[in-house]
Amino acid sequence: MNFNMHNLPERITPKSLSESFEDIVFAVPIYQRLFAWRGEQVCKLMNDLYEAYPKGEPYYLGILTIAVNANNKQLDLIDGQQRMTVTTLMAIAFRELQPEKCAYWDSFLAGGKRLVFSARDEDSDYISKRSQTAIVAAVNTQMEDAIKLIKKWCLDNKIDVIKFSEYVWDNLTLFCSYLPTHYVDNPVELNRYFEAMNSTGRQLKQHEILLVDLVAGHPNSVSLSNSWQRIADTRKRLVANCDGSDDEKSTAREAYKSDLAHTDSIFSANNGSEYSFETIEQIKPAPIDNYNSESSEYSKEMLISFEQLLLMALAITLNIEHSRQFYQPEHLLSRFEEANLKEKGLIDSFLETLYKCRLLMDYKIVWQESSGDFEYDIVTEDKEHRLEKFQSMLFVAHQNEFYRWLPEYVKWLIENPNSSDVAELEELKAIDRKLHHDIPLVGKLNYYDVDRYWFWRLDYELWDHRNDNNGWLKDHPELIAVVNRYVFRANRSIEHLHPQTPTDSKSDVWDSDNLNRFGNLAMVSSSFNSLQSNESAGVKMERIHHQIETLQLQSLKMLHMWLTYKDGDESWTIEKAIRHEQAMFPYIDNLYHHN
Repeated sequence: MNFNMHNLPERITPKSLSESFEDIVFAVPIYQRLFAWRGEQVCKLMNDLYEAYPKGEPYYLGILTIAVNANNKQLDLIDGQQRMTVTTLMAIAFRELQPEKCAYWDSFLAGGKRLVFSARDEDSDYISKRSQTAIVAAVNTQMEDAIKLIKKWCLDNKIDVIKFSEYVWDNLTLFCSYLPTHYVDNPVELNRYFEAMNSTGRQLKQHEILLVDLVAGHPNSVSLSNSWQRIADTRKRLVANCDGSDDEKSTAREAYKSDLAHTDSIFSANNGSEYSFETIEQIKPAPIDNYNSESSEYSKEMLISFEQLLLMALAITLNIEHSRQFYQPEHLLSRFEEANLKEKGLIDSFLETLYKCRLLMDYKIVWQESSGDFEYDIVTEDKEHRLEKFQSMLFVAHQNEFYRWLPEYVKWLIENPNSSDVAELEELKAIDRKLHHDIPLVGKLNYYDVDRYWFWRLDYELWDHRNDNNGWLKDHPELIAVVNRYVFRANRSIEHLHPQTPTDSKSDVWDSDNLNRFGNLAMVSSSFNSLQSNESAGVKMERIHHQIETLQLQSLKMLHMWLTYKDGDESWTIEKAIRHEQAMFPYIDNLYHHN
């Protein structure tokens, strides 16, 4: 066999390997451990395949990291031999279960020459003989047990082996990543690359498949794969001590500024991901999703997923509009396939943009804590946190539509690297104004017509004006500390303070217009709304009082309703609802005059 890097497959299935690359031989180097999958790992793979089988979709088993042998006669499996071996053992099992109907697997097995083990003649002989149904002199117990287990699994689960085998033949997919020559010749580089790649045998995530597509054959693929792993961890910031002392936060900010000024460092081998191993066998796979949500290290995370970050970086790279459909994570691979970054020569540009976006998501955008609160530590040095609070408001108001504001804002941050906190807040408000450019009339804020956004925006304005000399809390300075602790949450349930269907004899029945007017409404959590139900206003106000005492307010508008209720006699009347409405609406109506 004689091939070059340009005609090697980027991904293979048993069928494509057999029909289009029949001469390829995979060799397992001597420093690689032999097949070591336990029974539960084999059964998990079979169960996963069987779960994917009815859908008829590709099943991505993993990545083969390959070094092209110097004599061009075989491909050395630097990583992935476990996957390639189990595929071979599966082929043997299917053919033995259905010798005639599954005979096509013979072309995959290639007479026992598809998979060989360097300097392990007995193991190579075992695979060769088993592939040809010949008598085996020396049995590899681990491999033999796996074959028996696959056959037993098929029989125990009453599998239609003929159809299931055809699915595996067509759809079991392995991605091929080829190491450049200078990595092949450098053992340290080989070790680092091996460690950076997935070696767990699990179904790959889309972003892991994308990594292979983007960096395979790239001269800096080792550094990029290491950086990719760091960027993909959305539960850990890239710079340490962002939530430490003031001095540590200041140091972290300077580190982010430096990194943003040198984002081409993503292509450097010395990018903070140094690995040193004497042999590849010493490297153990990184744990998968193995974290404790209660741990302080993982108590907060980035506002968007890594898949969404990738799509945002792609949109910014291509300078395209942002839509809900574009940002659906399940379409990640197809979006990048449509983008044709390689053909356009934009791979490096995209990767650098991705790094910029991640740095900015760390440094200039709030993170969310597991409790639902937002973490403001690093974004600005403003003790009031006006920018951070506005970001929090936008996130909960557009929780499933982050694309409406975040990509444009991040792009602006990239283009304005030295912007001030004040300028950033002004820009964010300008973006928000484009989304909500028409101030509604107060009559349109009724129960049936209101856009819930205006409740969140009103709460932001109430929070922002809590210290005004003639503001809404001028007579209640003791409540400023309570308002300071207010946290935006994704509450979406509209509460009527005066009940829609009173259950007590003291509550009047209001007409529909007054019952559903803005002055009688607040937005709270669905659970709190359910608790309030049709209780009287007095009972509801007692619960609001409890929220005030425990610093757990769900609505600042509701706090003003409580103050209005307490004013004079403790009651909630149509006149008080109108008075509350008249006090609240100017904060919305005058938004674009003073912002």
